[in-house]
Amino acid sequence: MKNLIILLLVIGGFFYFTSDSFDFSGIEKSINNFLGNNEKNPYSSDKLVSARQLPGDARLAAKIRYEWAEMLNSNKKVIFYTYTNDVQSQNFHRGIQNQLSKLGSSYKLVAYEHSYYKGIMYGEIKSKSCSSPAECNQMRKESSAISNLTILLDNCAKTMCIINNKNNSYLRLRKKDLNDANATLTKYRNW
Repeated sequence: MKNLIILLLVIGGFFYFTSDSFDFSGIEKSINNFLGNNEKNPYSSDKLVSARQLPGDARLAAKIRYEWAEMLNSNKKVIFYTYTNDVQSQNFHRGIQNQLSKLGSSYKLVAYEHSYYKGIMYGEIKSKSCSSPAECNQMRKESSAISNLTILLDNCAKTMCIINNKNNSYLRLRKKDLNDANATLTKYRNW
């Protein structure tokens, strides 16, 4: 039992320290195949993006974490990413803003400076105890919803996502590249 705990701590530490630079796409693909989530995707041949369904409980999480409500209830396609103060990241941010000014009003930009994003994403999490089985079940659902939303937004923050609330799906750039992002925004403008 002690060895199992140590193994889990080592694995958890590995993912914690490598999460910003480690590409989880192969692991994600394996998990999706294992879970049977490998249905044919019309965007799977696109080398720039991967397409996914929004988590079913994303809107529940947005009700709890109001910071994300506007993004997950927008009638426009939402572009979400984070940026830092380094030159490449600032160029990406300005380039996206420039591209959006050319494309018109079909997109809504939600971009945060990375440290600000971490503050609102992981900021104040209130915990309370439940007094009935129904209340405990509701709290579990809410916690699960927030966890799923956190995973989604953390993955999107690393590159860029276009969230389409009308069809309950999103496209995630495979790498954070301004040329790829601009091409994707133009290509999927009417998606």
